[in-house]
Amino acid sequence: MKKLNMLLVALLAMAIVSPLFAGGAGQRQDGGQVTLSFVNWASVEEATQADILRVIDAFQAENPGISIRNHGVAFSDIVQQLTVMSAAGNAPDIAQIASDNIIQLQSAGFLTSLDNLLSRPFVSDLYPDLYDAVGLVDGRHYAVPWANATHGLFYNRVLMAQAGLDPSRPPRTMDEFTTMMRTAKRNLPDDVIILQTDTTVRTMGVIHNWPFMLAFTNGVPPYTLDGQVNYNTPGMRAFMEWMRMLVNEGLTLPGLRMGQFRPYAAQNKLLFGNDWTTFDGIVRSMDESGSLTPELMYRTWGATALPAGRDGIVRTPAQAHTLAVFEQSRNKEAATSFLEYLVGSQIALDDYIGKNGFTPVTRSAVSKSRALQQSDFVASFVSDVIPTTVPIPTGPDYGEYSEIIMTGVQEVITTNRSIDDILADGQRRLEALFRRR
Repeated sequence: MKKLNMLLVALLAMAIVSPLFAGGAGQRQDGGQVTLSFVNWASVEEATQADILRVIDAFQAENPGISIRNHGVAFSDIVQQLTVMSAAGNAPDIAQIASDNIIQLQSAGFLTSLDNLLSRPFVSDLYPDLYDAVGLVDGRHYAVPWANATHGLFYNRVLMAQAGLDPSRPPRTMDEFTTMMRTAKRNLPDDVIILQTDTTVRTMGVIHNWPFMLAFTNGVPPYTLDGQVNYNTPGMRAFMEWMRMLVNEGLTLPGLRMGQFRPYAAQNKLLFGNDWTTFDGIVRSMDESGSLTPELMYRTWGATALPAGRDGIVRTPAQAHTLAVFEQSRNKEAATSFLEYLVGSQIALDDYIGKNGFTPVTRSAVSKSRALQQSDFVASFVSDVIPTTVPIPTGPDYGEYSEIIMTGVQEVITTNRSIDDILADGQRRLEALFRRR
């Protein structure tokens, strides 16, 4: 918290001169017109820009008393910009925020609780476990999931059959998963990558490997936000041994980012993918031949939950684009109305959520949206993946937790150093980090 306060002081002066901060929290204009400021990265990314602007235009047409002042900010800059705006008293009314950053912004007092703002029908329509996993902090909800990016297991049915595996039976447990991967490695060509897993030293590396860590630890995380450190444990040792085995036996390529495996999938050279539903459109867009139609994609690939640990439970960390209303907003009710429209309206579901391959966050979404109905992967994620959702502890020092954990993973897969020594070092570093808080 001390670190965050120092950041606020250092950045406050920037807010005075930056044009982004002109007109923060929405104000009521003459004639009762309300203008809401909306900070997001969707409107600056080429893939989603036209889609989200069309949704905003539709909302304004249906709600003539509310206008939206759109502020597009790059994904990598959005937390810093929101921090600066809020510290300067120019917070937006509503913003798109990665679920990893909700606790950080909430702990600074920037976000308002949504529990008395959201309509009851809307809340009832949300998947409750997902809503709690991304938005619940200290017993209150400060964000709503918008575009669900929780990961699941993609499996290539064609390659499974070539490997002598049953393409109708994806692995359900980690033991089955490991056995299948080893069988496939023996039977498939050497240029086929068996497993997509991100081992980079960054927060995405932690998110990508969190389900596997929890599978080996029976749900005990490497750390908790109240300062309990469980890094040097038998479960984490089993996870690290598994990671070393993946690399030593050539089952994955170490050091690649998640997205760097997708071109292999487009070339039919990836067996198992740890990814989210945008895998569909991205992989098809990488197919230079143009032959990978949606129909062929769904015949080739299946999707389900990641494998369970020995306790039989699948635990998948929630990762989503969320929407939050800011405490400084003078028009919280109008901002909440816009939030519900972005999440659940027909045009938002068709033209933004469905079109861009996201998993929906409401129970009624698939029945309302033809775009969502056309994706076999969305159906699988709704039935198999969403029920496995668990929160991932983030907080202001999340980047440092991730660096410690993934540095250990990198040592395991790139050196012959004792795993016991690596875990002991990580345990000490995490404990020291919590002592400094």
